Amino acid sequence: MLELSYFCLLNAEKYNVVSLDSAYTFVRKFAKQHYENFPVGSILVPKRLRKYIYSIYSFARVADDIADEISKKSKKESLNLLNKYEYCLDNCLATNEINNPIFLALKDTIAINELPLELFKRLLKAFRQDINFLQADTFDDLFDYCNNSANPIGELILRLFKEDNEKTIFYSNKICSALQLINFLQDISIDLSRNRNYVPKELLYSSTEINEEVLNKYIAIAEKLLNDGKEILKLIKSFRLKLELYLIILGGKIMLTKIKKHKTKLLKKRPKVF
Repeated sequence: MLELSYFCLLNAEKYNVVSLDSAYTFVRKFAKQHYENFPVGSILVPKRLRKYIYSIYSFARVADDIADEISKKSKKESLNLLNKYEYCLDNCLATNEINNPIFLALKDTIAINELPLELFKRLLKAFRQDINFLQADTFDDLFDYCNNSANPIGELILRLFKEDNEKTIFYSNKICSALQLINFLQDISIDLSRNRNYVPKELLYSSTEINEEVLNKYIAIAEKLLNDGKEILKLIKSFRLKLELYLIILGGKIMLTKIKKHKTKLLKKRPKVF
């Protein structure tokens, strides 16, 4: 899918679309081509909202590819492409002449659902942090990263369902941050091989070794966040969204169980949900 990272910026003719319907068809197919730990636009999401979720996911997926795959070859090029990607984001709202399927669908998604542009920009900020990676000094630093990388997605979903308020966003942030930490634990062997250590320095003390004690503390923090976030289920009115969130939380718990069994084996092998 790396080619798509370029098409979103260069607007290659082979990907151009002529209608909003064809743009939404594109993002649906694109989203379904990727493996995720948790379903994207599952059958629990009302059909009328699925196309918007595909649109948001496609935007984030391509930006992630730019930050992750292209940066392996050139950090400078990756940052440059992300800057252009953000320009495309701003420009799609300012013009009616869009042939790019992702940005055409995204423009409609943002307008129809009155989504704040700032949430999408926070995602791009996190991807820039990935490119210019620095190990977090404290968990507060790591949570600041999660606030850009994961939490905006939860808030966007709440806004699609018209379930966004101070309390639901608060608990959604806990769930999303927990899932981000769980993902770090799941991918720790891969990240370390890429010289990315998502274990805060304060947890390592004077040693750089990630041992069982360090992993236990990390797991405990992720587990507490996930358990605290469950309070959102008492606040959500939509049965479909409530069930979707319940299954997402359950998926996180299942992965935590596997992570606990792996312990230091995580440093060598990535566990899978199934």
